[in-house]
Amino acid sequence: WMSVLLRGVWFTQRASNRDGISEHFINRFSVLLFFSGFSMYLQMWVRFVHATSGFGSRPSEVATTMRELLGSCLNCISCSIRTRETPSWVWNLSLNACNWVLVFALSFASELGGCEACKNWGYILLSLECFLLSVGFLVFGSRMYARLRDPGRFNMRVRLIAMKVLCVLSVCCVCFGVRTIFWLWEPISGNFSPNGTYPFMHYTVTGLVPSLVLFVIMA
Repeated sequence: WMSVLLRGVWFTQRASNRDGISEHFINRFSVLLFFSGFSMYLQMWVRFVHATSGFGSRPSEVATTMRELLGSCLNCISCSIRTRETPSWVWNLSLNACNWVLVFALSFASELGGCEACKNWGYILLSLECFLLSVGFLVFGSRMYARLRDPGRFNMRVRLIAMKVLCVLSVCCVCFGVRTIFWLWEPISGNFSPNGTYPFMHYTVTGLVPSLVLFVIMA
């Protein structure tokens, strides 16, 4: 929600012709919060896949609701903490921390230092973020869908959740893939964006649509 709120502030500034340093950094805060939020949500899917992979074949041994799946996920995390293993959450948080530092370092160098190369590298980094999300939702979403739709392990209610997962992974994979292309447009072609596509294909369509789908379908 913070990402959407900041995106609204950014659009208001642009509509008021108040482009400047503040507008740029509000934009970057929104983009990074968006990436962090979706990467954390994807992390839950990763944990679901890992949690369900340990179930046996008998109905009494499997989770039958999303709440039970979430409980299994949280149990795996707590076990990792107790055994002092390095959980995947740590790697996710580390990736996000490095990402925030690099993006803002490149933004400062570009906006305050006038470094054109830093500007392009910033776009490439943002494109890489979207590419990772697209691949992540495709890989782990498809695995989660395959597990949840198994009639021998889960009831009909959970298999209906599998259809929601399929819808979310499809929308997120496509939107993040399209966003990857548009963030790479300027570093590759030298032009910021094709006529009529900015800011819609950078933010509005490819950012708001996955958020709305996620909140509405998976609520």
